[in-house]
This record gives sequence, structure tokens and C-alpha cells, in this order.
Amino acid sequence: MRKTSHALLMALVLGMSVLTGCGSSAKEESTGNKNTPTTTSENTPTTSENTPSKVSTSGKKLTVWLKKEVTESTNQMIDERIQQFAKENDVEISTEFIAYENMLPKWAAAIESKKTPDISYFQYQEVGQFYNQDVLLDLSDVTKNIQDKNGKVFDSLLKPVTFGGKQYAIPQKFFSVGMFYRKDILAAAGYNEAPKTWEEFRTVAKAVTNPAKGIYGSGMGMGKVNSDGEWLHQTMVWANGGSLVGKDSKTVVANSAATVKALKFISDIFVVDKSAPPSAVSWDDTGNNKAYLSGQVAMVVNTGTLLNALKKDPALLEKTGVAKIPAGPEGQFVPGIGSYLGIFKYSENPDIAKKLIEYLADYEWYKSFVAADIPSSVPIYEKLKGEPGWKEPMNSPFIDSVNQMTFLGYPGEYTPKAGELFNARVINDALLSIIVQKKSPEKAAEELQKSIEAIYNK
Repeated sequence: MRKTSHALLMALVLGMSVLTGCGSSAKEESTGNKNTPTTTSENTPTTSENTPSKVSTSGKKLTVWLKKEVTESTNQMIDERIQQFAKENDVEISTEFIAYENMLPKWAAAIESKKTPDISYFQYQEVGQFYNQDVLLDLSDVTKNIQDKNGKVFDSLLKPVTFGGKQYAIPQKFFSVGMFYRKDILAAAGYNEAPKTWEEFRTVAKAVTNPAKGIYGSGMGMGKVNSDGEWLHQTMVWANGGSLVGKDSKTVVANSAATVKALKFISDIFVVDKSAPPSAVSWDDTGNNKAYLSGQVAMVVNTGTLLNALKKDPALLEKTGVAKIPAGPEGQFVPGIGSYLGIFKYSENPDIAKKLIEYLADYEWYKSFVAADIPSSVPIYEKLKGEPGWKEPMNSPFIDSVNQMTFLGYPGEYTPKAGELFNARVINDALLSIIVQKKSPEKAAEELQKSIEAIYNK
């Protein structure tokens, strides 16, 4: 029996956003339609033929919580789709768009009071944690219906939300990352392409750093609330042969020679090379975006949201290149970051909620939904990889990295504990202990081991 853990609940309250926070402000609040039923729009899309099976909905109500995206047109498009569903099915729907970091305390309070939304946006970390608390519905039937009607969903996206052979959330879209780099700054230092390995990244970052001109090569961040940094540093540990937990998904193996080496490599970029801005140790998830857009840093790893932001600055866009994330000795590892929709067990109308999720997954509408936000939104359906928009040079690195996507818990399976571990920002803490507290990488790895054991053994 899965039970709600007070400690787990508090971890959610204290945790902050994952890499999809790239480009959204930590101060961002939900939009003004909070707790207001949606109304129909004159410009809603036409009805799709792939409508979910009949469910009696007349006069009923749904509450939906969605993550507020950086691109406002994305929020508007999905809101219009939900409005259309409400009109067609005579159901009243309150839709609230919420900054991700503000969702964490809202989820905790809603679960505690058992007054949750019917449908909520999640990242797979929360799906695992809420599954462990036994507050999510099994959506395996919805998964089957969606694939039967629309085509195959990437297996890698279903894997982290599948427990005991059942799916507890439905992928909505996912985010890949690329290496953004200033072509002009690198070229001036003799480099005409992006670094392909992390060793090359370090070399190039050091070569282009010029504090006197306010330019730094590396746009890595690692503040306590910085999920971007935690994700990036986990992939760098994996790429160097280290890991936090073993293949059995239970044994803590952080205090290894490979992990020590990775911690030293990352921290040396800050301490030895001084290739990152001093303020980077306290950045939130907007830090690397702001640093790149302001011209402070020459290279960052980010999602396609940064590319969309660059389109507002044509001069900077012209100077920017995008490549795949660098590889390490063990290969290339890309953060596995996805948006999911799930249904809480406390929903009074779960059948209608399921019907709405299927409606939002309709292939023809979904195709236009993702196309409107390329390359920020990477599609869940395999057959959409061939769309022309993904063949453009600045977009292709994001879709080409899908097969390298790696999820928390590697090299084992994703587990709720792996999600809790991420929310604790254990690697950021280890790196900060080296950079700020001047501890040795060996000592940091030793303490990292103990902090992970404390989470896995409770």
C-alpha cells in the first residue's frame, strides 16, 4: 500500500522547477483566468473526427491546472482547445495557468485537503511521487485509446510514468536541449564550431572568457533553486561514467572515482578556469537565459524556449549557433524532460477528465499545437519527427537528441525516490560545497553519498 509521507509532501513544497523552467521567471504568477470558468471563443479550432467515446457531461464541472508556458500563444492555443471541448460537451471548465514553481505548494495543499484539480500538468518526477502517495488514477486505458486513434507515442516518454505495467500520466509534449553558442565570439578565438565534447567545452569556455569585457565562456548555473543546473550536472556525471544510484535503482553509488572526477571537472570550470560569471552560483532557472540574451556568456545549454526568445533580437540570433549537447567519455546524455497530464483520484468527474485528455491528444490538432512552438515543444508522436520544421538547422539538434534522452535514476529505472533526490538538488549542493565552501571533490562526494542514502533509506 502506498502511503502519503509528510516528508515527501514537504519535499514537494521546498522543491523548485525542473529544466522546463528555462525562460520563465520565478516571480511569474498565474494568469487572470484563475478559478474562472472558460468561455467559448469565436476562433476555436474545428471539431476533430477523432473524438473520444461518448461520456455524459451535461452540467458538470472540471478544474484544470496547466503550466504557464513562456510562449503566450501556446497557452492561448490549448486554452481555446479546452474551451471548444467545454462548448461541445456542455461542461463548465475552470482552467488555471500557473508558473511551475508556484504549483509545488498548491499541489501539496490540494492533496492535504483532498481538493485537487481534476486534471493537472506534471513533470514525471511528480507523477512518481504522487503515485507513491496513491493519489493518481491509472490512465492505461487513455494511453491505449490515444495510441489506437493517433499513432505510436515515443516509448521513452511513457517509461518514467509507468509503474507496475500501468501508466499514471499521459505525455503532452517534451523538451529537448541544445548547445547555444556565440559564433562570433568563438570564431574570434579560433573556433568555428560548437564543442562536441565536455573537454572541448571547457577549453573553449576558458579561451573566450574575458572578465574585463564582461564576457564568460560558460553559462552553467547551480543555485539551490536551479533545476537547470541540477539536470545539466547529472548528465555530465553520467557522461563521465559516474552515477548516483546503481542499476538496481536502490544502491547508492555516488561516492565513486568517476563521480569525484565529474565533480572536480565541473567545479574547476568555476574555481580554476573562472569561465563562468561569479553570480552563476546563485542563479535561478532564468539565469542562463538572461546571461546569454544580455551577451554575458558565450555558451549555454538550454531548451528551444531560448531560441524563440532570440527571435525577438535578430542581431543576436544571427550571431547564434545551435548544436547538440556535448558528449563525455561514456557518450552523450540529454536531460529527459517532459510535460504530462494526470488525473487526481479526488476528481468527481474522472470519465470527463479522461475524455478531455484524449481530446487534447487528437493528432490533427496536436500537430498544429506543436508546430506553433517549434523547437520549444518536441512532439510525443513518433511520426511527427519527419515534419519539415524539424529539418531546419537551428531546430534539428533538439529532435535529433531524442534517442539520447536519459531520465532520473540512470542507469537504473526511474523511481519516485529518484524524483525526490532531484528536488533536493543534491549535485548542486555538492558542487557548491566545493566552489563556495572550498571542500575537496572527495569530501563533497562522500557527503553526497550520505545525503542520498538519507533519502533512499528513510
